[in-house]
Amino acid sequence: MAPALDQLLTKINARLSAQSAPLRDTDPHLKAFGRIGQELGELLRKQNGFYAYNSALLVRPFDREKAPRGVIQWNSPSLWKDTYEQLFDNVLFFAEDLFGGQFCIREGAVSAFDPELGEYRQVSDTLEGWAREILDNPEVRTGYPLVPEWERLHGPLKEGFRLVPKLPFFAGGKYEINNLYAYQDTRGMRFRGSLATQARDLPPGAPLVFRVGPKPPPPDSN
Repeated sequence: MAPALDQLLTKINARLSAQSAPLRDTDPHLKAFGRIGQELGELLRKQNGFYAYNSALLVRPFDREKAPRGVIQWNSPSLWKDTYEQLFDNVLFFAEDLFGGQFCIREGAVSAFDPELGEYRQVSDTLEGWAREILDNPEVRTGYPLVPEWERLHGPLKEGFRLVPKLPFFAGGKYEINNLYAYQDTRGMRFRGSLATQARDLPPGAPLVFRVGPKPPPPDSN
């Protein structure tokens, strides 16, 4: 495996499986994503899902029903993607940062997906390049510096939970503990999918008035 991916594995603080993923290069879930899909398969064969950088970075296992869900389950169209009202047919989400910002394979590259805006930004044209970007910029790419303070105040995040902003980042919310709460990952993506859809439909200059569902649960809620 490539050097940066090997080095990323040294940052692991929790493994999600003691066994490698039973994957082949011909697995249909990965084959459709070409060379990067093959790279992801190699990574998951070496370590089938893990947390790194104080558990801020999550690389999902290949197949896992319980939290945090595996790549197969996480990419189910009805889990959260449907709330964005956009096509995800040729996108494979495989990792995320502390705030639920997604990393995915799309159009022959690895991209970051902003869950609040529903927008992509290319990171690298290889998984190795993505790993190098994580290693070179872990504060920005994972959010890990906030973890110790959060844990001091609230304890460790439960598996399947991420830190979601009370005031969305795109609306001026800060990357600070007092603007964050722990929220179950699927609910967080569905909530922000609704925000992204509403923001996309606003005419230029219109005020941001969001229609939201029930109040999010407190940090220790299931």
